[in-house]
Amino acid sequence: MIHLDNGWKWDTQQWWYKSVLAAGPLLTTDFDIMGVSYYPFYNPSATLANLKTTLTNMASTWKKSIVVAETNWPVTCTSPKYAFPPDTTSIPKSADGQTTWMKDVAAIVAGVSGGSGLFYWEPTWIRNAGLGSSCYDNLMVDQKGVARSSLGVFASI
Repeated sequence: MIHLDNGWKWDTQQWWYKSVLAAGPLLTTDFDIMGVSYYPFYNPSATLANLKTTLTNMASTWKKSIVVAETNWPVTCTSPKYAFPPDTTSIPKSADGQTTWMKDVAAIVAGVSGGSGLFYWEPTWIRNAGLGSSCYDNLMVDQKGVARSSLGVFASI
């Protein structure tokens, strides 16, 4: 798998793959899966719609399996550094919101030719609940390690 950030940004994905594949020696036959990171709280343009467009374009251009290798949603985010994308504002910052988020992203991946899965980053990293974002808590467990209801989403997607 080749895994790049900004999975919502088609021009980044297109530029990287076209540049690297044109330069060689990497060939499209050298990898089977294209993975992307997709976080909604780093850029207001990181919309679900843009993710869908990007993954669809990647799949149709390179005919590879596609995964969202990293994503997450906050339980707490009172002072985000960046505005959340407009098509995510109805999703609550809560365990229920995490469930909604994962279902929404899973539906996009499932609707893409070659879409094969998604991974939550990092569901249980206690002592680093913000995971590098300005959101205080993005975990699927509380600070004592007790599973939140959102962890059950994996049984339904």
